[in-house]
Amino acid sequence: MYQRILVPLDGSEVSALALEHARALAQCFGSVVHLLQVVDQADEVDAPGVTDNPAASQYAQDLARRFLSPNLAEARDYLSEAAAPLLAAGIRVEFTVGEGSPAEKIVEYAQQRNVDLIVMGTRGRGGIQRLVMGSVTARVLRASGLPVLVVPPPGMNQPCNGRHPVLVVHISQISVMYQFAPSLSYSHPDLSG
Repeated sequence: MYQRILVPLDGSEVSALALEHARALAQCFGSVVHLLQVVDQADEVDAPGVTDNPAASQYAQDLARRFLSPNLAEARDYLSEAAAPLLAAGIRVEFTVGEGSPAEKIVEYAQQRNVDLIVMGTRGRGGIQRLVMGSVTARVLRASGLPVLVVPPPGMNQPCNGRHPVLVVHISQISVMYQFAPSLSYSHPDLSG
């Protein structure tokens, strides 16, 4: 059912939990796991008003590249480490480092690689923080048109018997189910192909 699973990683605890779920699914379905980390240039250089001045804009871009170079290398190393346990378990893995807006790059990657499922964490932001900052996960849900397995942070909505609830949302038909990790043996009729 899920031949190509995309797992966007950002180094957080919740993205590591998402990777655990992807691993279980990949073992069940014999899937290829695609690991993606996006380095957001906007996070590296914050220079308000620079875009009005071409010389200053060029300087800011050069500065961003200088900051990005080590971050890209760190991201590659991080993905290589994240891939190691999957490879040791016999799971096929591809990993890529992207640059730009995380939500846009995740959706673009998923479309280019014909991904069947995106497995990602959410930090559980709410209220004004989410309104102001937005949510990468929410933007991916809206823009991808793919099934997205959303893994909440530990402690959010109190885990059931030590297992973390996972919400599966398929935008095209809005089917929702709760699954409790690590057991992924439950088969929901809407999701079993």
